Amino acid sequence: MLRNFKRFKALELEVEPELTILVGGNEAGKSSVLQALDIVLSASRSKVEAIGIEALFNADCIADFLRGSRKIADLPELLVEIYFEGLAGHLELDGRNNSKGLIP
Repeated sequence: MLRNFKRFKALELEVEPELTILVGGNEAGKSSVLQALDIVLSASRSKVEAIGIEALFNADCIADFLRGSRKIADLPELLVEIYFEGLAGHLELDGRNNSKGLIP
């Protein structure tokens, strides 16, 4: 699940367990999806800092915020989440802090 990540205001993909292929034209967002996967699977704060949070946020959501009342409560949220099935017992991947409130 992506929210306000690069070109995507919202994107939810379901992939096949065996093989998923991303196909699309130039600037369709294929590399952005792969970058989001890399960021979340590496769980590397330094990777996000190296890229720069401003390069990861969707430009339209920032513009909408700046055109609005600019209240703290209305700050845009950047969300990158991956949900796995069949990983019961893997505490390092338990995902208790997720937007859907799912508890494994």
